[in-house]
Amino acid sequence: MGLDAHKETIWVLMLVPEHDAAVEWQVANELAAVKRLTHKIQRAAPGEIRSCYEAGVCGYTLQRQFEAAKMPCTVIAPALIPRKAGERVKTDRRDARGNCCWAGRDRPQRGDLT
Repeated sequence: MGLDAHKETIWVLMLVPEHDAAVEWQVANELAAVKRLTHKIQRAAPGEIRSCYEAGVCGYTLQRQFEAAKMPCTVIAPALIPRKAGERVKTDRRDARGNCCWAGRDRPQRGDLT
């Protein structure tokens, strides 16, 4: 599961084995909304869940909320995420998709997201 967190909202992209396409939605970046999000995710994917988001203005708050719900969450440095040459357009959906690919690896390798 990949997250793109901002001050006001969180864009969520989740890959579920039973679905052919990724499941995407947006939630408010508030404690109650994140709690509902974790419950929704645990119902949708009862097995192991891996998630990550880029470090930013939210700090580690989102990670602590996920950890409190017994869901591991990794915070990654934006500078360490490989980007395609010339890729300048950043969108919440594109960032969440890249983070989702990053979260699915035990140890991401160079070029995983390109």
